[in-house]
Amino acid sequence: MDIYILISNIINIFTRIFFFALILRIILSWIKISPYNPISRITYQITEPLLGKIRQYVKPFGMFDFSPMIAIISLQILEIIANRILMFFAN
Repeated sequence: MDIYILISNIINIFTRIFFFALILRIILSWIKISPYNPISRITYQITEPLLGKIRQYVKPFGMFDFSPMIAIISLQILEIIANRILMFFAN
């Protein structure tokens, strides 16, 4: 039973880190910080694999890129589903 809670906690930690990386990337895009800045590079390396996949299917609409919003919503949904499945098996 404890292993399911441990896995659930790991999923929660991963999604929270990724969520904050996405928020930081959005803020950095508004500030127009240098792409060679270490914070900018790390944030880009963490978030771009998922955002790039989303952009293959959802193209930016003019100046607006909806891929971070889609990524945040998708991560939240996946986190909820994974936690419910794990709690089902834990009981």
